[in-house]
Amino acid sequence: MTSLPVRFIRTLVPRALLTAAMLLVFLGSLCHRPEEVPALVAVNISHNSGRSEDPHLVVDSQGTVHVVWRDDTDGEGILYAYKPRDGQWTEPLRLTSPRCGGRLPSIAVGPGDRLHVAWQGTYPDRTYWFVLYSYKDAWGDWAVPETIIGDEHYVRPCLAIDTAGCVHLTWLAGGYASYLDYAMRDVSGNWSEPITLTDRDSVVCLEQEMCADECGTVYLAIDGSSPSISYGTIWAARKPFGLPWTIPEEISQTKHASGCLGMAADGRGSVLVTWADGTAYKRGGLYRAWSEQGGWDSAQFVFDCTLNLFQYNRCLAASPEGALYIPACIRVPGQDVETLQVVVKTAGSVWSEPITCGQVRPPNSLDPQKMACDREGRSYIVSEKSAYQQDSSSLDIFCMQFDLERSTR
Repeated sequence: MTSLPVRFIRTLVPRALLTAAMLLVFLGSLCHRPEEVPALVAVNISHNSGRSEDPHLVVDSQGTVHVVWRDDTDGEGILYAYKPRDGQWTEPLRLTSPRCGGRLPSIAVGPGDRLHVAWQGTYPDRTYWFVLYSYKDAWGDWAVPETIIGDEHYVRPCLAIDTAGCVHLTWLAGGYASYLDYAMRDVSGNWSEPITLTDRDSVVCLEQEMCADECGTVYLAIDGSSPSISYGTIWAARKPFGLPWTIPEEISQTKHASGCLGMAADGRGSVLVTWADGTAYKRGGLYRAWSEQGGWDSAQFVFDCTLNLFQYNRCLAASPEGALYIPACIRVPGQDVETLQVVVKTAGSVWSEPITCGQVRPPNSLDPQKMACDREGRSYIVSEKSAYQQDSSSLDIFCMQFDLERSTR
């Protein structure tokens, strides 16, 4: 038998080994199963026969989720439900009396997990709105609601709690497009006299957001306009602990601001304000950050605006670790499914590309209205929608839980 040349053998063996290695890689790729995107479920927490709207939620230090909303099933009022970290949702509890209506509740959690809620209320035989407030300690019952201010059109209250436990409350005084008033409740339970924060002749307020940082400074963002201009503007002010409010300053400066206001503190000395903006012919989201060292930085786009997350979305949430999130449900082209996507910003970084947190199929699809996070990576979003898809006369409050730490890009 003729033997193979040594040179040929030296060439053939490496090629055979390379082919075998490539085959193993190929077979391995066939056996690898990529991590499946989890299916997310929206839980109906209101179960009414009327309309539930305007949900707002917080998560306390124990991981309990608390939600308040407006409901008109048995007369207009404010309802409340909660879910322990590993438990089930409670039955809704009415916070308002049967003869007192309520809308647009705001909820916040303070030191010791004390809950605070404010809302606008009215009586059936009266035409004006007033602002009410109640609180609940971690293991107690809700206090009897107290009227903060009345006898006028006082609407859209908004709460923030500082590190000492003082309650900071703002509301629109004079209707849904008016000036902004403020009062503070100290740790002894005494309310200050209301003051007006905006110039009645130069700023028309439409809505506001508030938050507090780790140093006790309270921040305020205002979506409004001016009688002398025809475009929307975003204003901001702050109240250092123990000091008066600064004069609100315009921070949008684009002449294209269009609402969907969001505000959150990252726990590291910065506060972010986001809003929808039509700059550069895109309906996208802009943000500006405030820090004690540098003041307001320049306005920047959050992400590629082709996703259009800001069209109807005002969710801006902060985790206990200081990461900032904006969620949205995005329709998958050609499929009856949506993906819940979140963009993330950590300290010193830019916004991430959208991260897919799960798939959402009807009837679980919803537009996030508020978002909150616990200390273990769980996140929650709430929204109002019809439980029967097409019946807009009946709206319920739905809550969806997802895990950002296990999400895939």
